[in-house]
Amino acid sequence: MNSNTIIIVCHGSRSRGWTAALKDWFEEVSSLCDFRGIHADLLFTFLEINEPEFQATLRRFRDGDAPSRLGVFPFFLSRSGHAGEEIPEILEETLGDLPIQAFMTPPTAWVEALRRNVQRRLEEWDAPAGAPVIVSGYGSSGDDTQWVDLINGVRNHAGRYGGDRPWYWAPSGHFLDDYEAPLEAALHEVSATGARDVIILPLYLSVSSYQRELIPNVIARHQGRIKVHFKPDAILPCREIVEWGVDRVQECLAMMNSASRTIK
Repeated sequence: MNSNTIIIVCHGSRSRGWTAALKDWFEEVSSLCDFRGIHADLLFTFLEINEPEFQATLRRFRDGDAPSRLGVFPFFLSRSGHAGEEIPEILEETLGDLPIQAFMTPPTAWVEALRRNVQRRLEEWDAPAGAPVIVSGYGSSGDDTQWVDLINGVRNHAGRYGGDRPWYWAPSGHFLDDYEAPLEAALHEVSATGARDVIILPLYLSVSSYQRELIPNVIARHQGRIKVHFKPDAILPCREIVEWGVDRVQECLAMMNSASRTIK
């Protein structure tokens, strides 16, 4: 095994479309790294639900085929409990006293890539630049501060779709009792301002029931009250996010070339 091994960790999902989108993204990142001469063994894993599992991959290092340096790259939109706590705990628990230098990149630097992603998507479906934006995303079962900070960062750099224009955050993750309630509330709030148009921007990695069912269900209840501009698309596939992935691999390699074992 290459002395420089990087494991990319995604959450995992029962949605085939979601896992396919992530695997396609990984293949593009891997190919672009090869093309640019970035030398590292890249492994793609899931935290749960799907295989190969992250912890099972780490356990195989105990069979003797272990790298001398290991980088871990969490593919999460925010520093959630998974990326901020669970992954570091799995690293410490599984690696134990193995002679492996382990490094972890924080799930950061999304703003620039997402800003370009959002601008391109809104331009492609001809969304009105003057309308307020409701961002529909998975969110967090705990503190949502990281998501709000991410969305504010994207808004502040989203050109004619952002700036001082109001953006609203409507989480819709499975941890909610009513998945549609935050989006419903946001649409009511925008309607109360007297706005004639509103953009609903899906901030999910792939197209799923959120875009196919949840958002259209809420929109249907507001027909005639406000004109809703929405397209059931997703972040992936996206060249900007592939470039972002390559940049994170390079960041991870730079950390691995530093001195001591660090898990951040």
